[in-house]
Amino acid sequence: MSKTLIMHLRMDQDLAGKLRQTARKTGLKQIDVARQAMDFGMDELVRRLGRKKPLVEYLDLLAGLPEAEKETLKPSRFA
Repeated sequence: MSKTLIMHLRMDQDLAGKLRQTARKTGLKQIDVARQAMDFGMDELVRRLGRKKPLVEYLDLLAGLPEAEKETLKPSRFA
């Protein structure tokens, strides 16, 4: 028996309209469109938003801290 997760999603009218149009064009139910869209889109979301480096390294760059050899840096309190 498979486990299920029930989620209630709040969406604006534009997104709901796209969902209805896609269901109509594909012949799928709206829930199946949403499920497939999430499945197809998760890899892309990770590609775009997934962190390649620890957040601390990005913060150091934003703060203008000079880059140094990794051995000379103290461990960050945020790591």
